[in-house]
Amino acid sequence: MRSRYKIHDPDATYFLTATIIEWIPALNGPDERQILTDALAHCRQEKALRLHAYVLMDNHLHLLATAPDLSGVLQSFKRFTARKLMNHFRERGKTWLLNQLSYHKKDYKTESDHQFWQEGSHPKQSTAKPCSTKK
Repeated sequence: MRSRYKIHDPDATYFLTATIIEWIPALNGPDERQILTDALAHCRQEKALRLHAYVLMDNHLHLLATAPDLSGVLQSFKRFTARKLMNHFRERGKTWLLNQLSYHKKDYKTESDHQFWQEGSHPKQSTAKPCSTKK
């Protein structure tokens, strides 16, 4: 199901959530978390992502972020990290996890054997004002 939540203002800061399909706890190791933090760093350097804060948990992550094309950045981030994590799980022989990601994949997702991220990011525009560092 497509989300009714949209990113309307490219200059605004949004609170976003990226959740693993069926809340499967797949981000519980340092290698998996490093893949995500490296990808976020890349998005900051190459895709104009302004990352104000983030929290990684074992089955989802939260971001407070701004970007001229925030939807595109998040889509690219999720696509890249899904592929990278799938390869990581294959290399480590985590077939039980791959089986779960395959079992819970949406039927219309025909381009791959697995689905890592749930669709959407439930963006909520932040009403908080940025902190000033000026005195």
